[in-house]
Amino acid sequence: MLPEALLLSAKQGEKLSTALSPTVEEIIRVSVKRNIRTFADLLFPVIGPAIRKAMSETLKQMIQSLSQAVENSLSWQGLKWRLESMRSGRPFAEIVLLHSLVYRVEQVFLIHPESGLLLQHVAVETEAFQDADLVSGMLTAIQDFVRDSFNVEEEQALNSIQMGDFTIWLVQGPKAVIAGAIRGNAPESLRQVFNNALENIHLEQAEVLDASDVDPTLLEPVRDHLKSCLQTRFKQAPRKFSPLLVVSLLVIAVVLGLWLFLSIRDHLRWEDYLQQLKMEPGIIVTETDKQDGVYRIYGLRDPLAKNPVEILSTHPIEHDKIVHRFRPYQALSDELVLQRARRILVPPATVTLSFSRGLLKISGTAPHSWIVDTRRLARVLPGIMELDDSELSTVVDLSSLAAPDTVSLSLRDGLLTARGSAP
Repeated sequence: MLPEALLLSAKQGEKLSTALSPTVEEIIRVSVKRNIRTFADLLFPVIGPAIRKAMSETLKQMIQSLSQAVENSLSWQGLKWRLESMRSGRPFAEIVLLHSLVYRVEQVFLIHPESGLLLQHVAVETEAFQDADLVSGMLTAIQDFVRDSFNVEEEQALNSIQMGDFTIWLVQGPKAVIAGAIRGNAPESLRQVFNNALENIHLEQAEVLDASDVDPTLLEPVRDHLKSCLQTRFKQAPRKFSPLLVVSLLVIAVVLGLWLFLSIRDHLRWEDYLQQLKMEPGIIVTETDKQDGVYRIYGLRDPLAKNPVEILSTHPIEHDKIVHRFRPYQALSDELVLQRARRILVPPATVTLSFSRGLLKISGTAPHSWIVDTRRLARVLPGIMELDDSELSTVVDLSSLAAPDTVSLSLRDGLLTARGSAP
């Protein structure tokens, strides 16, 4: 009646399964402990695919991570590896892995030495591995098989299992065994890392490991020691400059150098023009700025001063890059005061004007009316403080006397002199 009762209970829920689970687990544990060889034979058809699947997932994750690092490589080495990948039909990242990896610890198992029970398990990518319990049981079964088949003494233990470039290292302890799945050629110094981890586990978890029925959940703290065994080393390739990288750097350097040269050249041209503008009489620069690549100049400019556009035309600067914003004013420089005096007084060709330090000096000959107007206007011109016309003489028009050709007339210091003969 029991099989029928179990079928009916399964249809009603999981209550019976929950109740029987501890008993079934204990039965399996006792049976494995009593005759582990039988379980090893039973698991043989599934343990091989399980190990291959775990290793395949490990390699897949590692290849994906390396592919991201070298996918965009521009070195000659990367190009050669791509050609090798095309010729062999193997993924490019796998070719990189074969050439660059020295060794990598992909999984670490903590196993109970007597029962083969998996106590803890860590891996490079935890979600990528499955059936860790099967791997643990198989490793224990292999070790027992070697002892039974070749009359190996009990105190001796299996240290490694190797197949191609894949190796499993086993480090034995009195209450636990560490097994590491390694790809590549690991140095012997790595075994010392395993030994240190195993010693620390025995030291910290002695009471848990001494129990007759070890509870794996109590060994969660040892995962940090196991993770310290997950080490990876890649070949240290000599540092070489890729020709493409060198060309790229040269192009960048040339572009930056050209940009720097043009920037400095334009800045020097701008400074040279600005300096000449500041030195120009009648022009005062009060402020400059630059907006959207256009220079703006603000200040004061005398209407008689030189036009800034004319000054700009003598410089190799784009005219549309400079905008002038000048307000009018009257400059008091000697040159512009003299120029303004000539424009207002309009002296005849026989008169010479000079100006220095506020003094306007007039010399030569001029009509009396012009002299009178000049004396009145000169003193109100901006910048003229004094007027010196001591060397200026009056010109009198004697033609109104209608002297005959036989008479010459001259006027000097108010004295009219007539020479010759006349009616």
